[in-house]
Amino acid sequence: MIKKLTIAALLLVSLSMAASPPRWADLLSDGIRLKNSGLYLEAIAAFQKALALAEAEGVSGLPLMQIYDRLGTSCAEAGQAIEAAQHYRQALGLLAKIEGRQSLDYALVLGKIALLPGQGTSNEQAIAVLQQALRSTPPSGDQSQAVARKLLVAQSSLAQILIRANRLPEAEQVLLQLTPALVTGAGEKEMLGDSLVELGMIRFHQRRYSEAADYYRQSLQVHEEADGIGHPHLIRPLNNLATAYARAGRFDDACPIYQRAISLCAKTLGENQLIYGILLQNYGDVLKKLGRKHEGESLRFQGNFIQKAFLRRNGAQTTIGIEALRSR
Repeated sequence: MIKKLTIAALLLVSLSMAASPPRWADLLSDGIRLKNSGLYLEAIAAFQKALALAEAEGVSGLPLMQIYDRLGTSCAEAGQAIEAAQHYRQALGLLAKIEGRQSLDYALVLGKIALLPGQGTSNEQAIAVLQQALRSTPPSGDQSQAVARKLLVAQSSLAQILIRANRLPEAEQVLLQLTPALVTGAGEKEMLGDSLVELGMIRFHQRRYSEAADYYRQSLQVHEEADGIGHPHLIRPLNNLATAYARAGRFDDACPIYQRAISLCAKTLGENQLIYGILLQNYGDVLKKLGRKHEGESLRFQGNFIQKAFLRRNGAQTTIGIEALRSR
């Protein structure tokens, strides 16, 4: 009887060990959690460890691609554009072999590279690949939940790239189709906040600053509700809202918003990031308008220096459209 119990116990332990996920999968989960919390450098470290263990264990195919993709996204969020592009291109190489260059996953990763500053993938190439992937996806009734979400991400990426290519009417059409689905979709708050920012950017470029500010305020509210008031996702809508106020001549309203964005960026992303330089330059412009010329010029100089240093570190020409970046 005791012998039978011992054997049964050993079998249970064996089954438990077999069912437990590998260490690299645990690290991948840790990285996803850290990334969602806005702790991008910690997420990068977790993904790098997951990648090293997975490669040592001979992991290949889609699991390895997913690690590269997650690592690229965290690097992009942390302002490490060169590293992000390298990891994304590793993911692309795997996807080309596994699914082919016409797949939706391939298009999604290519779109991520196109959104990195100065990394060589043309807007038009990414637009064409995303549009083809969206056209080739089966009708909605044949889609799994995972595929349906990927389609939303593809539409969001397409809209962002269309805006950067100055194809605003097309971008607006995509966003107006996408936003209602995000409003009703559970767990899509981050994408909804980003889409509202993009709609605001379109109104901003049309010089409809009051409408742009409305979209930016909505985006800020969505991100605050989804992520909390200290998450780096808030930096972009804060910058854009303050910039819309400034363009509308509401300089006193813009100042505290820039101050909040600058403080949040310094705490979460650091002071060597492109967005930090943009914030300082934008805030300096407003201070000059308010008669604080010396202080404003100092911030503008500091911000411009940070932007150029960032672009040099990330392989972009310093003549890249910094002015176009400043309202993003």
